[in-house]
Amino acid sequence: MSTLQTSVFLAILVLVTVRTLIFRRVAVSTAPAATALGVGSGTVLVCLIFLPFAWGANVADLGMLHNLAGIGAGLVKGALLTALLVAQQQLIGRSLSATTYVFPVALGAIAVLDVIMFGSAISVRGMFAISVLFLSGVGFMIFGHLGAMSFGDKKRFSFMIAAVVGFACCDKIGIPASGWYIYLLYTGLGNFLSAAVLKRHRVHVGVSTWLIIALCWAIPELFFSFALSDILPVSYGYLAISLRVPLLMLIASFVFKEGQAAGQLAFGVLSLVGTIPLLFK
Repeated sequence: MSTLQTSVFLAILVLVTVRTLIFRRVAVSTAPAATALGVGSGTVLVCLIFLPFAWGANVADLGMLHNLAGIGAGLVKGALLTALLVAQQQLIGRSLSATTYVFPVALGAIAVLDVIMFGSAISVRGMFAISVLFLSGVGFMIFGHLGAMSFGDKKRFSFMIAAVVGFACCDKIGIPASGWYIYLLYTGLGNFLSAAVLKRHRVHVGVSTWLIIALCWAIPELFFSFALSDILPVSYGYLAISLRVPLLMLIASFVFKEGQAAGQLAFGVLSLVGTIPLLFK
């Protein structure tokens, strides 16, 4: 990687790690539906603010804006994102580890879906990686920090995995149809509308809290999407996200007293053993 690519890679790792920790803090004082509403409104607002620049850079145009497939996929992903955020914010205060471990297990499930539904070829190395991720996910539910948690929390963990798989399905339709920028805008809109419907009772959220929620979600999403479209290979972008898993597992152990450090690190390393072969085929 070049110096620029290395800098972007590290920036993605830092952004997604810090964002997860901030959302854990937000969960203490802010209702999950209100958090989802802040994420949706923030994404829409940030995308609209930068829309003229995106237009000028040819990553957004009228055709992308009017593409029905892109609109539909973005709105569906936004609704799924609302559901995921509500489950995440209910879970993250009790287990940062479980929230973090959703991503690698979901990546294995997405790989299986690619083979079954889209006819993607799979190598022996790919089958090994999927097996590792499946077994590590089952192991985490039984022997990891999630094992000591309630059945309701296990259901939230499983639902979040299903939602991330749904994201991947939407991405396969939405990004080619509308481009990453307009697709992100419609995802934010779907997130905002579904969260507004879900949030039946008014919950006051201060301006400063809303800003933290909105910017801590929207800016990393915008940066990540732009980086993968112009600077960094997709596999390296997702590797940066994957590296946050062992890092957050250790933070969860040492700072939030979740599980034993050795066990947390072992599950974190297993997630990388399963993830890397899928990213670098």
